[in-house]
Amino acid sequence: MRDRCLREVRGGHHDQEVILRRPTAVSLIVICATALAGSAVALGDTPFPAYGETPTTTATETTAPPAADPAVTPAAPGVSPREAELMARVDTLRRQLARERAKHRRQLRAVRASARSHVRRTLAGAVESEPVQHALSLAAATFGVPQDKLRRVATCESTLDPQAGSGRYIGLFQFGSTLWSRTPYSGFARTDPYASALAAAWAFSRGMRSHWPVCGYR
Repeated sequence: MRDRCLREVRGGHHDQEVILRRPTAVSLIVICATALAGSAVALGDTPFPAYGETPTTTATETTAPPAADPAVTPAAPGVSPREAELMARVDTLRRQLARERAKHRRQLRAVRASARSHVRRTLAGAVESEPVQHALSLAAATFGVPQDKLRRVATCESTLDPQAGSGRYIGLFQFGSTLWSRTPYSGFARTDPYASALAAAWAFSRGMRSHWPVCGYR
């Protein structure tokens, strides 16, 4: 059949060939292709697929999968490389945000501590100065001495500090022990702002300002 197909293709005839009914051109091509494929299998050649058959691949012709590039980090299952890159950027931003928040908290704690300290100092100063102001007002009203005069003398002597001391002179008006013992308030401590202010107003009301030779004449 193979020789016949070759002769038919080449247009030759053989005296002894059996005359078949003339097939159509398409049928002849199909028959010849099948015969040639069968001959190739017999000779051990790689066959072309016969008509109606599915091409097959031998074990030696199996295409091996491409080798993985070691420089590329494999992505997680179901995650594309672009998604993995974006996730890595998000993690970086989260860590940076955490650092910035920690820094902000430290700065906020420092500012709050400084503010609390300032408030405590301000309140302490107000608490300390308020009794002095009240003591001067009370002493001025008690003995009819101008409050401004008492304030000027106390500012000159102690800068309005009831705890001030300079040698043997102590208190808001820097009383010495001799003059202090003559006042009606000698039973109180000279550092008591009320006792000191009342004692000074008592002394000024009696013309004893000479006991303050510098500040008493202001």
